[in-house]
Amino acid sequence: MSKAYIHHYLNWRQGKIYMDGSLCFEHSEMNSPDILSASYKALGITYPKFYKMDLLSRLGFLAVEWLNPEIDKGRPFDTGIICSTHHGCLEVDKAFNHSRETFASPALFVYTLPNIALGEICIRNNIKGPQICLVEERSNAGLLCENALNLLSRNRARHCIIGHIDATDKMLFADMAWVSDTADRDSVLLTTENLAGLLGQY
Repeated sequence: MSKAYIHHYLNWRQGKIYMDGSLCFEHSEMNSPDILSASYKALGITYPKFYKMDLLSRLGFLAVEWLNPEIDKGRPFDTGIICSTHHGCLEVDKAFNHSRETFASPALFVYTLPNIALGEICIRNNIKGPQICLVEERSNAGLLCENALNLLSRNRARHCIIGHIDATDKMLFADMAWVSDTADRDSVLLTTENLAGLLGQY
């Protein structure tokens, strides 16, 4: 199987975001929507659809924005994304179920699948390569590594965003990495051990 390399990684723990091990954003509020809005404003981007997304999609969207992968938007099929989640879209599922008591909300219904978060990331970044959404209780470095190496070695993609995102009304967690089939002087070989060391666990 071909080799792959980790170029950048991100760790999001509640109101703190670390990029390649260095703190790049901190927010004192513990309320998830407030943290997400503050993070969005800190990035200085304009993307009105952000405020229509569900909690998981906003977290995934922002995690990738902070990771800032070197995506060649002119070659959309070169990039894939593999992401796992535990609670998935549970928060929007609860909101949609509540809306059914009066009138089922179409705006909520479109987010009642956990892979929609990946779709939002792909739309924003013009990614048209493989997309894999996994349901895992915890960040599983071995599974992420295996799937990424499989895509890259079979030439299904040349670059890949991999990680684990999880969001509830009380918790935000994201681990992301940007991996590629080519190395540079700062990259790290993609192995289960190296990925686990960078991404960490709950």
